[in-house]
Amino acid sequence: MAAGFLKTKVGRRFLAVNLLTAFVPVALVIAVSFHFVNAELRHQAETRVVRLGRTLGLGTLSYLTSLSWQLREGVDSTNAARFFEQVTLDDARAAGTPVPTGPAATPPPAPLTDAERTHLAGGRPLVRLAPAPEGQRVLLARARLPWNDQAQPVQWALLRSEALFGESDESVTAEDAVACIFDTRTLAVIHCTDGATPAQRDLMTARARRGGIEHDSIGRDGVFTSARDIYLRHEYAAAEWRTVVLQPESASFAAARVFRNTFLGLAAAVLALIFAVSHAQIRRTTEPLARLQDGTRRLEAGDFGTPVVVQGDDEYAQVATSFNHMASSLHQTLQRLDALQAGTVLAFARAIDANSPWTAGHSERVTTVALEIGRTLHLSAADLDTLRRGGLLHDIGKIAVPPEILDKARRLSDEEWVVMRRHPVVGCEILAPIPAFADTLPIVRWHHERMDGTGYPDQLRGEEIPWLARIAAVADVFDALASHRPYRAGLSTREACDIIQRSSGTHFDPRVVHAFMDAVAAGRITAEASADASSQLAATVARAREAVAASA
Repeated sequence: MAAGFLKTKVGRRFLAVNLLTAFVPVALVIAVSFHFVNAELRHQAETRVVRLGRTLGLGTLSYLTSLSWQLREGVDSTNAARFFEQVTLDDARAAGTPVPTGPAATPPPAPLTDAERTHLAGGRPLVRLAPAPEGQRVLLARARLPWNDQAQPVQWALLRSEALFGESDESVTAEDAVACIFDTRTLAVIHCTDGATPAQRDLMTARARRGGIEHDSIGRDGVFTSARDIYLRHEYAAAEWRTVVLQPESASFAAARVFRNTFLGLAAAVLALIFAVSHAQIRRTTEPLARLQDGTRRLEAGDFGTPVVVQGDDEYAQVATSFNHMASSLHQTLQRLDALQAGTVLAFARAIDANSPWTAGHSERVTTVALEIGRTLHLSAADLDTLRRGGLLHDIGKIAVPPEILDKARRLSDEEWVVMRRHPVVGCEILAPIPAFADTLPIVRWHHERMDGTGYPDQLRGEEIPWLARIAAVADVFDALASHRPYRAGLSTREACDIIQRSSGTHFDPRVVHAFMDAVAAGRITAEASADASSQLAATVARAREAVAASA
């Protein structure tokens, strides 16, 4: 009965109420909470990418300022090689030209303009980009002291990439992200962190062109990209650089993924708990009802001995106890009624048979023989009960036949046969108004029909004759043959069986005759028993009639 409660209206109603009042609201709260928390985590992922871009930009600007200060303080120190690949002067004839700290110097891409010389004369550094096979190289220039002396050569330094971008790259890669820095005028790549794939570079180039922050995708993988400008125009007389940071969604949503897994697992556990509790409560409510319903069906089918078992001490258990008491009381009442009905029918049959001393006990003997045939044919209990009541009442219509016809020792006249042959119809008319005897009417009306269609009262033929009426017909004729009559003595078992066998197929159903002969062979049916009983009852009825006549 794991889901048996869904077969009941009460169970379905309880389930709907639980879903509407508990399951659905909790699921709705979980869904809304998940939506807003997930949106907040997405916002935080975007903010993290923006922060990485800002960190990269500010770090780059800070390191550029530091390197400018290092260049101003002097490049002949032992630490110069840590920051610069090459340091040179734009006037090679000037005295004190330092020895290069790296490979051949990368010359300035173009002569200084008046504006740049003015910028340098103000003591501020100058930044230029120089093309290189792997990207743009950063050149840093400062005017030698005194800055306002136009004859002083300009000092140029080719910056080491790791000195300018190294620590910023580490902060980016620590977040499982990649980044590139672009020249805003040409979108030339100045620098990219290690590990950036061609597809990521292409996406970051597109982001550098548009700026802003977006949730993009590379193939099937989602990524967050953020662009931020580094303003160099005032301090370094250079065009702005643009940093673009790209972080895969798997890294951006790492915390969100942990949250989702935890949240969804917890939500599923809560919903499962609610469903389990609801299921248990619904079963606790509906199972007793189902057992009571099954008990009612068993009562309807006649099973009064199987009690309804409901554990507990609540109202359901009390109702089950009351139901069992009611079933027991009803069973006792029905037993008394059945006994009363059986006794009434038996008494009625005896009263009818006593109308003639020669038919006394006939209905009981016919019933006994019919039941033996029915058991041999393996009839159901219901059919045997119908056969019993029908056998006792099959001749009830003889109450309308005068005693002089019943006791006549000679052959009946045609007029007397008309009266005699009406007794099946009269019997049906007597019993028809009583619903309890409706199933016995076919036996009462048609126990004198024949298989060849020559019987009475309706001349039914073969299978038209009801099955139980065909059984009663054999039993009725056998008892008539075996019982004593005014005009002859009762026949022996062998003689009666021979007559019945000769009539198989014409008068009687062959299957019934076969079952009858089996019962006779087993010794359960004998003509002697019928003859002895009929003689004793005939004598008793005769003495009773004489006593009544004498008293009158």
